Amino acid sequence: MYKNVFFDLDGTLINSIYDLCDSVNYILNNYGYRQRSLEEIKSFVGNGLKRLLFLSLPEKRDDFDLIYVEFRNYYFAHSCVKTKPYDGITEVLRKLKSKGIKLAVVTNKPQKAAEEICGVFFNGIFDAVTGENEGVARKPSPEMAELTLEKLNAKKSETLYVGDSEVDILTGKNAGLKVLSVSYGFRDKTYLKSNGAGDIVDNTVDIYDFAVKIGG
Repeated sequence: MYKNVFFDLDGTLINSIYDLCDSVNYILNNYGYRQRSLEEIKSFVGNGLKRLLFLSLPEKRDDFDLIYVEFRNYYFAHSCVKTKPYDGITEVLRKLKSKGIKLAVVTNKPQKAAEEICGVFFNGIFDAVTGENEGVARKPSPEMAELTLEKLNAKKSETLYVGDSEVDILTGKNAGLKVLSVSYGFRDKTYLKSNGAGDIVDNTVDIYDFAVKIGG
């Protein structure tokens, strides 16, 4: 049994794609650009809000930083309108916690937004939430995961990293952690396999079985 399980947030714990898409399209509309489809936004997600906006804008702009602040503020105010946890994930987290397993979130979402969302949907469940912070390299750099290991006094060999994207696969590998990919999020199984995924589960319940009965 693993003693620690780290989770990505968007596409792994929560389905946030509709609020992300609405926020991007709010900004695009403000600046006279065409709307982006849900599938386009899905393909852009994974490297933080700034990268999401950069990929969504159809052209490079000198005022990008100002637009980003507007986008970030709008998303912060609307991050829990349509967002919700994936079916069964809250029960999985509680069962893992009941086993004495330490739980953490490691996400490229800004720290403030990550903490607020975890407070709304998973209050009291996580032992640490590590989001985007100035001075700490974003995933797939191992820095966020390594910082979380330090926070929890956790050993790499006893830690499982769970995520839904190629960014998560690289993050886990770069940090020296066992990686479990999920195919119910923003990337399907074929895409995950083509990007180096090893173990993959198709639903939230199997995360518990992998962490407790298979891994560790």
